[in-house]
Amino acid sequence: MLKFTHKKAQMELMGLAIVVLLIAVGMFFAMKYTLFQKPPEIKNPYMQSELATTFVNTLLLASTDECKAYTTMKDLLGDCAAQELARQKCSLGQTYCDASDEIVDTILKDTLTEWGKSYTFEVYSDGQVGNYFAKDTCAPNAERGKAGLFPIPARHGTVNVKLSICS
Repeated sequence: MLKFTHKKAQMELMGLAIVVLLIAVGMFFAMKYTLFQKPPEIKNPYMQSELATTFVNTLLLASTDECKAYTTMKDLLGDCAAQELARQKCSLGQTYCDASDEIVDTILKDTLTEWGKSYTFEVYSDGQVGNYFAKDTCAPNAERGKAGLFPIPARHGTVNVKLSICS
């Protein structure tokens, strides 16, 4: 038969308390380095690329009634490429490219410029017509992120819309 003395019980309780204390300290450090650790920061080039891609995608889907009713910027930019050869004009007397340039300029100023982002925005053709318009607010030595590039099929070639966000 086992006999427990008062002193032996105190020692066992003290040992148990030390074990519980060590487990608690271990749990504290485990939680500190796993649960309360900051999530890794998303890389700046990835953010720039995503912003550029979603911005151009949204811009092309934006509706406008500047030249024709119920058109999108994608349609207006496609007509810009076609009108370079035909010299058609909007109802307000502007060419399709001038109207597109004005709308894009307003949208860029109200969004990216307002948010403090520098950018390079280009609308150009793969064909013989060339560049339609471009905007560049980046510093000369600024690193440009991966561009959001969207080709738009048009009657006279492909119109490319490209946006690069600078860091």
